[in-house]
Amino acid sequence: MKKLWILIAVFGLIGAGVGFYLYNKPVADLADVDSEVVIDARDLVQAFATDEAAANQQYLDKIIEVKGTVLTAATENGVTTVTLQTDDPLMSVFCEFNEELPSERIVEGAQILVRGQCTGMLMDVVLVRCVLLPS
Repeated sequence: MKKLWILIAVFGLIGAGVGFYLYNKPVADLADVDSEVVIDARDLVQAFATDEAAANQQYLDKIIEVKGTVLTAATENGVTTVTLQTDDPLMSVFCEFNEELPSERIVEGAQILVRGQCTGMLMDVVLVRCVLLPS
């Protein structure tokens, strides 16, 4: 009976160690990942506005590259969020970067190329884990 408790304790410690490692494992950087789709911000928003279900099938959880014009940019707590302009005044592409971006490249009206993971549409089409690519 004592050996059983020792065995349970050992497996419990191993399980806790693996869980701790996986919880603290850093997320892969998208700079070195190939994009599955390359699209303009206007076309991406139009796809979601026209048929959200079909757009989810095509873009949801995929790594996509989006080219667009910066509408707004803000940095808070080391996280930069950039909104890309579209033809629809009520919708845009919202890009969340896990780092602070160089302010000289992210100015209103600048053309940028962004790679990120599409999480679908809330009020805007949302890309997370974004990286800024040379345009």
